[in-house]
Amino acid sequence: MPEISQEFALDTSFESRLQERRKQRESRTTETFDTPGFEDLFKVEMQAIGYKRLADLTNRHARVRDESLRTLYIAADQVLAATVAFHKVMPDGTLELAEGATWMALAKAFDPTLDGTVRPRAALIRMLDGTGVLELCNDWYVWNTRGNAQVDKELGADFQETT
Repeated sequence: MPEISQEFALDTSFESRLQERRKQRESRTTETFDTPGFEDLFKVEMQAIGYKRLADLTNRHARVRDESLRTLYIAADQVLAATVAFHKVMPDGTLELAEGATWMALAKAFDPTLDGTVRPRAALIRMLDGTGVLELCNDWYVWNTRGNAQVDKELGADFQETT
């Protein structure tokens, strides 16, 4: 059986591209997203979340039998976990940080009949409806994971498949 070399010689352009990708990933901490149904009112700033945290959020709902409800709960919990801030869309199109805003505060402003028994996930679903939650989660998830797909595509060009 051939020995696996501990050192792997890379050409400098490939190595430079790898290092540039690492820098991009390290600097990619948050992104601002349109909020479905509220695009002209506010945007939500969301952070990158790693695989372990996503898996934990998913596993939390393993006992929910209704698959569509389970999918919605997972998406809502991912949105809640990733949200770091809100930005008001001003009349001139600029963004202004909405100090102290939370999904709960926004949902209560949206629907004043929500009382203290409503949990953040239910408030988020009430405000965005199921499709809005799924749309926002999908947009965020693509951003959260797109680096991996782009790296695979770019690095794939540097390696030929062997048989």
